Amino acid sequence: MTVLSSIITPTNIITAASTTTLTNKTIGVTQLSGAVAVSNGGTGATTLTANNVVLGNGTSAVQFKAPGTSGNVLTSDGVTWNSVANSGLTTGKAIAMAIVFGG
Repeated sequence: MTVLSSIITPTNIITAASTTTLTNKTIGVTQLSGAVAVSNGGTGATTLTANNVVLGNGTSAVQFKAPGTSGNVLTSDGVTWNSVANSGLTTGKAIAMAIVFGG
């Protein structure tokens, strides 16, 4: 059995079909374009929406959830995430919870 470390060297790249030798090749940011598919470890997105929460979406591209109005909180119904008005967490309660829970 061949160990990968004896096959892969800085000048070789292994593909499913063959081994191709690379000599003095650099892959830079300018040579990469488009979204990296989720199946290849990417997000499936070409940009990330500023100031949004990024949500995983299974095998599809990531989703984004906007914060909505100032003071909103992110809630879930077990299926989807929603940005909703804060309904009861006051500054006093937040401080009390931080003291009790060590926050």
